[in-house]
Amino acid sequence: IKEWQKSGLLSQDDAPCIYVYEQTYSWAGTSYTRRAMLCGVRATELGVDVIPHEHTFAGPKADRLKLTKYTNLQLSPIFGFYNDPQQQITKILETAAAEVPQATGAMDSVEQKLWRISDPQAIESIVKILDNEPAYIADGHHRYSTAAKYAKALREAGTIDEDHEANFVMFALVAGDDPGLLVLPTHRVVKKLTEEFSLDVLRDVLDMFEWTKYEGDKPDLSDADGFLKPYGDGAMALIGPDGADVWIIRLASREAMTDAAADECQAWRDLDVAILHTLVLNAVKPWCKTAKMR
Repeated sequence: IKEWQKSGLLSQDDAPCIYVYEQTYSWAGTSYTRRAMLCGVRATELGVDVIPHEHTFAGPKADRLKLTKYTNLQLSPIFGFYNDPQQQITKILETAAAEVPQATGAMDSVEQKLWRISDPQAIESIVKILDNEPAYIADGHHRYSTAAKYAKALREAGTIDEDHEANFVMFALVAGDDPGLLVLPTHRVVKKLTEEFSLDVLRDVLDMFEWTKYEGDKPDLSDADGFLKPYGDGAMALIGPDGADVWIIRLASREAMTDAAADECQAWRDLDVAILHTLVLNAVKPWCKTAKMR
């Protein structure tokens, strides 16, 4: 890092900026362009202004805290998304991206472009539009928690005030309806099930779901998203131990999640991965010979 700074490869802009960051990639034969803005989000308690979808663990957080203390830097952005139903932010980013990018490159077959927004009025507009909108974490829960803990410790020690840069966590924020924001299905494998287990017995337990038997040819799960799409939002495929028994399930009522996860916020309870872990995988546990699921 010191070498990068010394050579000028890594330098600080003269004024506060927000950056437009584009990535163009291919999936299942289709090209997608995802547009994010790199910006700072004030570190607050998870579940209020910043919404998580998974729990964190002490070990990874301790490791990241050591790295933060050693470097005094946030080395990679949190990947998150936000709601922009009127596409106000989208239009601001589109205007910036119409210019020649400040930086371009490619990594792992992903084309990347970067633009700088330094106009104070444009930045203030973005801040006002998102003032009451939560940010949802897609990836980076441990890094976010670490950054928030680090900032809190500095404030309590009197090292920084409430407006210091350390109070803000670097995010790559993407609009929730961005056509390039491709979220692929979550896969989980449960090993060492008892002989008594079957999807039929699980069906009796998971009566809060609508169950549809799949009767077609062996499904092509290399494109699980394409396989599930005809069944609607929130559809999940359950495949039995022999691979031949396939059911599609959808949660019939969100009240089941309210009862099962009363301490979580509604945004978390609405996430498919939260439904999968809270209702489905917890229901499977009585038939597991091991606690490991992957």
